[in-house]
Amino acid sequence: MSQAKKVIALIGGIASGKSYVASCFSACGAAVIDADQVAREIVIPPSETLDSIVAHFGEHILTSERMLNRAALSTIVFSDPEERAWLEALMHPVIRKRIIEQTEHSDASFIVIELSTLSDPSHYPMCDRICLVDVPEQVQLKRLMQRDGLTKDQAQARVDAQISREARQMLADDVIDGNTLRKKIMHEVKQYYQALSN
Repeated sequence: MSQAKKVIALIGGIASGKSYVASCFSACGAAVIDADQVAREIVIPPSETLDSIVAHFGEHILTSERMLNRAALSTIVFSDPEERAWLEALMHPVIRKRIIEQTEHSDASFIVIELSTLSDPSHYPMCDRICLVDVPEQVQLKRLMQRDGLTKDQAQARVDAQISREARQMLADDVIDGNTLRKKIMHEVKQYYQALSN
């Protein structure tokens, strides 16, 4: 991979505003690789990953079109830490491999990898910096309940399934406040992008 490439890992808890920040980077000219999108792609049939999920959880996690029913699977894994750990152990290495390949094959000079979770930076050694979209947990809960129609307990389970806010803050080289006006976030991303592009 060319040394001219700038690769940023964009992290943030669920409902932190990470996707909006990624769209701001895209508007600045960065190529964005979305780990959630990759996660969806690797279970589109025919898929060895999907076959393994069905073998483990059963046919009931498929839709009538034989696609993965993400809502049904989420209900299981967010209520059972062992099942969630099993699923993550299966999917994360496949997702990482696909993201690394996409990064290496990209012609873009500035790449943002949007990650729902990052517990070990060594998994993405090509990243120059880790940028955190940071919001208080109460903001995450409120947004989840409004956005996804979850109860407070369901929203809390999704927040608790990720690494803590403090752990994310310790990983980050840079922080963007996700709990402010979108116009201000866009301005901050623009400045950040320009500073790293020079």
